[in-house]
Amino acid sequence: ISGTTDTSSFNLKFWHNIVHCLIKYFQSIFSGFLSNLFKCSVYDFYQYFRNVEDCKVAECMRLLTFMDMEEIAELTAYNDERINAAKERLAYEVTALVHGKEKADPYQYNPQN
Repeated sequence: ISGTTDTSSFNLKFWHNIVHCLIKYFQSIFSGFLSNLFKCSVYDFYQYFRNVEDCKVAECMRLLTFMDMEEIAELTAYNDERINAAKERLAYEVTALVHGKEKADPYQYNPQN
C-alpha cells in the first residue's frame, strides 16, 4: 500500500488507523471490556486525546484529522507548555469527527487559552 497514490488504499489505511486508536482508547478506559463501549461519554473521549503523550501529538494529528500539514507542523513545533494548544486542537478535531461537531463544540479549541 505504501508508495501508491490510489485513494482506496489511503482510505483503508486511514480507517485502519482510526479503528486501531479507538480500540486502544477503549481498552485503556475499560480494561479491555469493549462491551462497555457505549458507556463512554464524549467528554471522556475528548480527554483521552487531550492527554496524548507530547511526542505523539503530531502523529495523531497527521493520522486522525484532516488538518493541513503546515498547521500541524506549526502547532507541534514546540516541546514546552505550548504543546497543550496542539493537544486541545487534536482532541477537538478527533471528537468532532467521531461524535459530530455539535457534541464536540462545547470543547471547542480556543488558541487564546
